Amino acid sequence: MSERRAAHAWALFVVALFLGISPAPSQAQGALALEWNAPTGCPSPDEVRAEIERLLGGPPYLPSGEPLAARASVTHDDVWRVSLETGAGAKTRRRTLQADSCRGLADATALIVALMIDPEAVASHGPSTAPVASTPPSTAPASPSPAPPTRGRTAIPTRPETAEPTTAAPSGDGSPAPRFFVGPFVSADVGVLPAPDVAGGLNVGLTWRSLRLALAGSYGFGRPTTYVAAPAGPGGTFRHVWGSIVGCGAMMRDRWDAGPCALFEMGSMHGEGVRVSYQTPDDALWVAVGAGVFVSWNVSPRWAIPLRVEALVPLARPRFVLENVGDVFQTAPVSGRATLGGELHF
Repeated sequence: MSERRAAHAWALFVVALFLGISPAPSQAQGALALEWNAPTGCPSPDEVRAEIERLLGGPPYLPSGEPLAARASVTHDDVWRVSLETGAGAKTRRRTLQADSCRGLADATALIVALMIDPEAVASHGPSTAPVASTPPSTAPASPSPAPPTRGRTAIPTRPETAEPTTAAPSGDGSPAPRFFVGPFVSADVGVLPAPDVAGGLNVGLTWRSLRLALAGSYGFGRPTTYVAAPAGPGGTFRHVWGSIVGCGAMMRDRWDAGPCALFEMGSMHGEGVRVSYQTPDDALWVAVGAGVFVSWNVSPRWAIPLRVEALVPLARPRFVLENVGDVFQTAPVSGRATLGGELHF
């Protein structure tokens, strides 16, 4: 092995340790589900699995009762980048690694997965010791061989001076850093106004571990109208503007995220009389809480298409009245909403 390749292997080993990798607490005996999605010219899934087995000194042996799943998606723009998800049972972690070659990403992915399975086996069968640079002969006595490590502890090699990390540094405590997202959406409401209403808006937020938090703002496209008596009688037309805070818990599997959500929403409802002798526009405060579920299709590491469905309960039900006519409209005690959007993650 050349000095450059050996130093690269050491770098992968040390960076993986810096990521805070530890053996997965729940993994299935002999079951490793590896998904490797990479452009043409990159190492194949079989090559990545073979490297995992080489690092472990044999096929993966997972002693407990749940399978270990690893999904890696490689992209190439200005640099090579892989989005790696590893999970055992309900515990899932996401990492983003960078390298100057796809081969470097494949080696890093194999090392991370192998360390999750058996770090002691990787220490025994993993990256070879770094070669020593040529030096003039010395008459100094050779240093005694170091004692073998104590049972249950893994010897950690020192970082070679020529090693270059292949991944962005994680947060200070070793946990994955938050990822931010932004994107447009369209929504359809039933029960908030006299008739179903379609609105458009913008989402901004972040994801961290299995949590998702978003701020959303929307403006209704339609102006639903209702009448007090027959369609020829007086009535009112309405418009809805709102903003919300939405928190969700994400359970990830392959390219899909899903989980429960809760929200708090504030906005304004505007009403105007129709077929009346004079206009009396009125605005009412809209405040509601809600709960629902979401599912998101992760098209790529950067793009996702989320769908959210929820029920809303207004804390106060706005009521609109025409003078000398009577009640025109009051918001339903429970309303529903479906929201479909697109998101860019960075």
